[in-house]
Amino acid sequence: MPVYESIKNADNKIVISAANKDSVTFGWDKVIANLTDLAVSGKKKIALDGWYGIDFEKIAKALAESLKAKGIDAELIPANELYLTRDEIIAYNAPYVTDDPGFGKVNKEGVIEDIMNKDAVAATKAKLSAADAAIIYGEGASIKAFADVIDVKCSIDNTHQKVQWDM
Repeated sequence: MPVYESIKNADNKIVISAANKDSVTFGWDKVIANLTDLAVSGKKKIALDGWYGIDFEKIAKALAESLKAKGIDAELIPANELYLTRDEIIAYNAPYVTDDPGFGKVNKEGVIEDIMNKDAVAATKAKLSAADAAIIYGEGASIKAFADVIDVKCSIDNTHQKVQWDM
C-alpha cells in the first residue's frame, strides 16, 4: 500500500504547557529508560494506553525486562481482558448503527468504560492495588477507575506512516 504525503495544511500548532511539553519522550529506547527511572524512584505502577495500532505487549515486555535489570519484578496486565464480549459490545453499539455502513449515530455520552466488564475492572484494580510493581497495557489501561492506583499514565501513539510501514 503506498503512503501519500502532502505538506499542505501540515502545520498543526498545538499549545500546551511547558511542563507537559517537557514530559514528551520520543523513541522507544528513551521511553523505556525514562519509565524505568520513574519506577526506580518509586512510581512502579504504570499504565501504557493509547492508539489501537500500537504493539503494547512489545513495549510492556521491554519495560518489564528493563525493570527486572534494576531489581523490580513488575506484573504484566493486558487491558484487553477488561472488555465485554463481542456480542455484548455489538448490543451496546446497536442503537448507534444505521443502514449506511459508512455512518452511524453519535454516542455523545459514551465512554470506553461502557464496553468494559465491571467485575473485570474491579478485579484488575484490586490486582493493581496489591502489586508492588505492575504494568497495565493496551487500549483502556488508564481508565478513571484506576486513577488512584496508577503512578504513571502514558499515552502512546505513532504516525500513520509508521503503522503502514510496520504492516
